Parts: sequence; structure tokens; C-alpha cells
Amino acid sequence: MDFDFADKIENAQKYADEGDFETSIKNCGTIMERILRDRARWLRGETTATDLVNLIHDTEKQMGESKRNVCDFGLKELEVFYKKCNLFEHLRKHLASSVTRVGYVDWDKAIDWRNRATHDKDAPDEQEELGLFEAGQMLLWTRMLATDLECTGSEGDVSGNGGPAISEACPRCDSKLEADWSFCPHCGRALAAVCGNCKRPVQAEWRVCPYCEVRIGEVTDEEEMLVRREYALLCRGVWADRELNPEERRFLEQKRRELGLTTGVAREIEIREMPEDLRGLPEYEAALEASLSDGDLSGLEITFLQEKAKRLGIPDEVARSITNDIKRDHEKRHQTPSEV
Repeated sequence: MDFDFADKIENAQKYADEGDFETSIKNCGTIMERILRDRARWLRGETTATDLVNLIHDTEKQMGESKRNVCDFGLKELEVFYKKCNLFEHLRKHLASSVTRVGYVDWDKAIDWRNRATHDKDAPDEQEELGLFEAGQMLLWTRMLATDLECTGSEGDVSGNGGPAISEACPRCDSKLEADWSFCPHCGRALAAVCGNCKRPVQAEWRVCPYCEVRIGEVTDEEEMLVRREYALLCRGVWADRELNPEERRFLEQKRRELGLTTGVAREIEIREMPEDLRGLPEYEAALEASLSDGDLSGLEITFLQEKAKRLGIPDEVARSITNDIKRDHEKRHQTPSEV
């Protein structure tokens, strides 16, 4: 029987919209469990790395006890299982997604809220009631997980097994090209290099694969230091006005790839160079993007995001500015040709 993740998330959203926050949280926990189980099983069948397969089997045995394998694990066991096997990192090598937003999931809270929503009679009297913020946060984490692990279709539907198709026109001189050409015969631009690790097509000027985060080419320690310094100076420049608009975000992403920095390293540098009182912005931006994944912001999502910004210590005017920027950028990217 197919498990439509997008439909299940929409149902959880409906419960939250109706004010039934505990049911929404409980359903989100179930969806998160299903995503983690299915992707672990899929990865085991997809990988050709014997060491990883053995690690998965050995970890299942160590954790097993009454639950024999990953199919029986609950959310708490799955979180431990993923950490022991470093599965998010391995999934990054097999999926088109960069698998970075799952880093914002607070697993301890997700597990606690899901358990409290399922077994509320066991909760201590002094514990705060689960409400709009907790339901909104669980929905956000569930969407991040589903998007990053490419589970927005039906069960077993995995996108991203191939890389981007080669353009029919040269990106440099706009000359017409054949699909299997590696170089433009008019201007000499390389069209399709391949990552040595995941075998997906990459652009010639990239120094890090955007799919599996493996470097393309060797880099010395001195070059690494210079690259980090250059990226830090770029970050310092874009944050000079205390704002980071979508164009600047795309500029930094382009430079990250050209310089050969992994997403994790780039994020560390970005956070270090941004104003201290705005260091919650990357998490807020990720929350906003995930909330916009269904096309618009509901009243519940707006209220949740306002509370999210407050808890992250982001000033109201900054939160409003970044929200408007990202909404406009999202609308522009999703316009139909007739609207353009």
C-alpha cells in the first residue's frame, strides 16, 4: 500500500489549522518515523558499499533487543540508528538534495512532543501544554525531512538519481548543442564533467559536488585556508548592511561551489561573520522556505513564524524584511510563463 507523504503532511496541517495540535504532532511523528525507516531501507538496497551494509546490519543487531531491525524502530531508536550509521551523510551521496536542513531538527524535542501527544496522560502536571508553536515546529521539521530525503511522492518514489540535464544551448555563447557533447565546439566551454564519487554531471567551474559534497580535485592545506578566508570576506561584505537578500544568498551559494566549500563549512563561516544578534536567521530562513513549500503561508504558519523569530532573537523589522524578500523570490521562481 502506497504511503503518500505529501498527503499525510497536508492532513497533519489540517489538524493544526483546526486547533487539534496534539493529533497534528502525533501524526507528524508517525510521518517522520516512516520517512526515516523507508530511506534507511532504500539506502541499504541502493548502496554498493559493503562496509555500510555491514554497519547497518551490525547496528540493528546491537540495538535490536525486542525490536529486530529498522522496520520495528520507533522515532527515538531511529534517531540513534541514523547517528550511529551516519546515514544522513550517506544519503547525501545518493540523493540530489544537499540534505542540510535536517540539521535544524531538534530530535530530543521532536521525540518528547510526539510521546507526550501520544501518551498525554503520562505527562507531569507542571509540563506546558502542547500548542500552536509545537505543532508548527513539528510540521516544519517533517517538511524539512520529507524535502531533504526526497519523500514528497509515494512510497519508494525517489527523485534525484540523476543529475541536471545538459542544456540544449551553451551557457556561455548560447550556441545550439547536441545532448551528448562534452564541449561547446564554438567557444570551447566544458559542458559535462562528472563527479568521481556520485557520478552525476557537474559544471566545469565547480570545485565541490553539490549532490554528495565531495571535492572535485585536490586542495592543499594552504589553498583551503585561503579559500575559507576569501569566503569569510565575501560573507562580511554581504552582511555589511545587516541584510541578506535572495540575490546575495544565490551569490554566496555560487561562490561556495566555485571555491570548493561543503555546505557545513560554508554555514559555519556565514554564521561566524554575520552580526551576533542575527545568528538565528539561517534557521528562520530555512523555516520560512519550508513553510512556503506548499505555495503560500497559512494564518497558523504566519503566527508560528512570528513566534519562531521571537525565540531566535531576530528583531521584528529584520524578520519582516527577510520574509518579504523570500516570499517575493519564491513567487518569482514559481511564476508560469504566461505570468512572466
